[in-house]
Amino acid sequence: MFKKEVILIFWIPLLFFISLKAMTYPIAQDISYHNFADQRNMLGIDHFLNVLSNIFFLIIGVLGSFKSLQMEGEYIKYRLVALIFFIGVGLVALGSGYYHLDPNNMTLVWDRLPMTIAFMAFFSMVVIDRIDARIGQKVVLPISLLLGALSILYWVITENMGVGDLRAYAFIQFFPVILIGLICWMYRQAKIMKVSMLSYVFLWYAIAKILEHFDLQFYQLTFGLVSGHSLKHVAAAIATWIVYRSIRHVFPQ
Repeated sequence: MFKKEVILIFWIPLLFFISLKAMTYPIAQDISYHNFADQRNMLGIDHFLNVLSNIFFLIIGVLGSFKSLQMEGEYIKYRLVALIFFIGVGLVALGSGYYHLDPNNMTLVWDRLPMTIAFMAFFSMVVIDRIDARIGQKVVLPISLLLGALSILYWVITENMGVGDLRAYAFIQFFPVILIGLICWMYRQAKIMKVSMLSYVFLWYAIAKILEHFDLQFYQLTFGLVSGHSLKHVAAAIATWIVYRSIRHVFPQ
């Protein structure tokens, strides 16, 4: 592994996280987060649309998993990481659906854990595509998945101690976006994780975060038809669909 790759993938995030921990206070989970605008019960299911809107993650997860298993030849280096990404996406549907049936901090764990799987696999796919397949498969993927899981475990442990801290999870969720930008700047060649595709993925994810933040406002704007959080699931699913479409485009078999 070249020195600049070690610095980029490991030392920059480590130093940034240490600085974040040193300069900020613990971030507790706001209990009001669980009070979503759309509380309707339909067909005997509480928070029906917030649960049902996760179906798109399941569909894309299944389609993407099958497509990943078909990858061979020069694309076989993407197979494992793509499979883990789409399995993570599919598990988001199950975890988020479970959470929305009874929103609380403990059920939220099962919503966020599969998201970290998808985030870390996505980041590893960028490394495999743009830097080095061996580094991405043997080093970045397992370490990233472990760190993602540990960020959730850390939150659960601190939550049970009465000092809940989401800083590690927030770091795992957002810092890879910055790192991906640096990787794209330093390593220009890509077959799947092209700048145009990444831009659309991040755009739809940003839209999802906006919809999440303005949950009640969108519920009111649509006269109680659909909430911002339900639309957030759709927007985030579109981001994962873009990844699936890109893989299907370069490997149409």
